[in-house]
Amino acid sequence: MHYYTVFFYTLGAFAIGAIVMAITPLLSKNKAKRPPWFKFIVYFLIVHGIILSIIAPKYVFEAIAAIIAIMGAVEVLKASMGKNMGLAFTASCFVVYLVLAYGFVRFSFSPTSQVLFVYLLVITFDGFSQVSGHLLGKHKLAAKISPNKSVEGLIGGLVCTAIAAILIDRLLPVDMLQAIIVSSFICVTSLAGDLAASWYKRKTGIKDFSKILPEHGGILDRFDSFIVAGCFWYLAGWIAA
Repeated sequence: MHYYTVFFYTLGAFAIGAIVMAITPLLSKNKAKRPPWFKFIVYFLIVHGIILSIIAPKYVFEAIAAIIAIMGAVEVLKASMGKNMGLAFTASCFVVYLVLAYGFVRFSFSPTSQVLFVYLLVITFDGFSQVSGHLLGKHKLAAKISPNKSVEGLIGGLVCTAIAAILIDRLLPVDMLQAIIVSSFICVTSLAGDLAASWYKRKTGIKDFSKILPEHGGILDRFDSFIVAGCFWYLAGWIAA
């Protein structure tokens, strides 16, 4: 698969997202609410920046993965500082994060096609679960942890990610059944990372891990799913080896 076709894929996905953002206020009772276009543009730049780093010489994404892991560690510690969370809570959460971050960094050394495949499916699940949730969401998925997530959003994300895995199968040669299985694995691990980050923020009483990314919060606010999905991808490969 030529890497330039990846950009056509992502442009198509973002175009769908933009259309949904444009029509959502028309369907909503709150007509005054404007779509978050600036946040959308920043996300577009982040996604394509990561894609460019993945298809660049290997050491580029490996360095970025290490930076993401280190900055995430700082955010985890900073979130619990001065909150009287207790040493055991802080230490155990930090150790869990370090394990996940280590797996993510090791994942960054995987073949470029695998890293790109995982990332594309992570952002597909993240984006289309939100789109499905906005359009169809009625039943809360985890109301106490992440109130905005819905069962309908999860199902929509799973279906769209499975379709994506079939469309980009040249990155990771799989048949249709394997594509569905692999995409489901990435969706589940992505969701786990997202929910874990949301749980930790609720426990520590913060809205965002930091303000480093405009309209997106911190490194973990944007890359929590990718870190966990990447870690488990590396772990699955290590077990299978």
